[in-house]
Amino acid sequence: MVLKTCSKPRLLANSILKSIEKSKGKIEFPIDPFKILEEYNIIITFSEFDNLEGILFF
Repeated sequence: MVLKTCSKPRLLANSILKSIEKSKGKIEFPIDPFKILEEYNIIITFSEFDNLEGILFF
């Protein structure tokens, strides 16, 4: 999947949904964001830090 540079999160989301619709034909609702991340081989790690929680994207 090739994405154009998106200046707003909503534009990025719409671009990804259009890509999914083009490849699969129909978008299933409710949308599972973790399934989408997995399909595009995006690895996320939830980590706990002292007095701080975060998500690291690689």
